Amino acid sequence: MDQFTMTILMLAVLGVVFYFFLLRPQQKRMKEQQQKMSSIDVGTRVMLTSGIFGTVRHRGEKQLILEVAPGLEITVVKQAIMKIVDPSEEEFEYEDESASEAAIPVAEDQVSAPTNEEIAAFFEKEASAESGGDEEGPAADAPGPDDAQSK
Repeated sequence: MDQFTMTILMLAVLGVVFYFFLLRPQQKRMKEQQQKMSSIDVGTRVMLTSGIFGTVRHRGEKQLILEVAPGLEITVVKQAIMKIVDPSEEEFEYEDESASEAAIPVAEDQVSAPTNEEIAAFFEKEASAESGGDEEGPAADAPGPDDAQSK
């Protein structure tokens, strides 16, 4: 009975050690992660686990829409967020979308679709470039495999 009690006591001590060294720190990290996720709001700058930086534009229950470049948005799950980024941590400045649009104005009338003639000319040029530009075959003065052996 005395040895049985010692075995039970050792298992209890092992369970307490396991709890304090493994389970409790994991629970703390999960709680911190949940608090971090709840503090993310629209306009917050974040870094994903893949290393991509983005600004939160829309927030759902399970997903976020991040703007990674002006006008380029991606949808990610909240678990993909590694950390909230301070502006002091970033190496490059991120321009706001309104500032980038003001810097490069593009008028609708300046952009036009190619005509059928332009498309046909493009494909003809590509086809002639692929065939080498001549229809007669290899040039007579170009060295061939026999020329290397005879010299």
